[in-house]
Amino acid sequence: MVVKHLIIDFDSTFITGESLDWLAEIADPSITHELSEITKQGMEGALSFHESLSSRIELFSPTKDHIRKLIEKIKRSITPSLIHNQKWIQQHRNEIYIISGGFVDYMQEPLESFGILSHHIFGNSFIYDGDHVVGFDRHNPLSHSGGKETVVSNLNLKGEVIVVGDGITDYEIKKQGAADMFIAFTENISRPSVTQKADKIVNSFDEVISYYES
Repeated sequence: MVVKHLIIDFDSTFITGESLDWLAEIADPSITHELSEITKQGMEGALSFHESLSSRIELFSPTKDHIRKLIEKIKRSITPSLIHNQKWIQQHRNEIYIISGGFVDYMQEPLESFGILSHHIFGNSFIYDGDHVVGFDRHNPLSHSGGKETVVSNLNLKGEVIVVGDGITDYEIKKQGAADMFIAFTENISRPSVTQKADKIVNSFDEVISYYES
């Protein structure tokens, strides 16, 4: 029997929105619209991921207190169909990985409390000066275009690799040969530039499970 591995995106897939946009709303609401536009361009492929990430981080300077508030918001914002299937996810956690361009600084705690294995969580990391974020680790492959593919390849998974996400960087994992299938997840947002490239389009995690178990 072939083992199936699920690579799940975090923003707008595991959670209902974009975590970095939420952090900006908490830290400096005045830049929310500008930051959301940059996020959108990155998700649709109009900007490289590194350009998108760098531009967003340059717009504001969050603190550890802002990040703590974001963590509490994330805990309340898990995508409904994932909450409904939490028991299934916990039962299959050895085959589930979260790979995101978001930041482990705020992803780790909510994901672990949900039941995701700590060593199956991959994201970017902030650089701090005291309590203030002053940048991010630019050596992390996830801060660059193609970084998700690099991380998945390095996992050296045996069996079928299925990517579930809403953005172009999720599709690129399959495009670059590190996954067998890309499922566009549209429960929270549907991006035509992404769905047209998908092997399958789903509106809930129930459909992901149906495919996984088929």
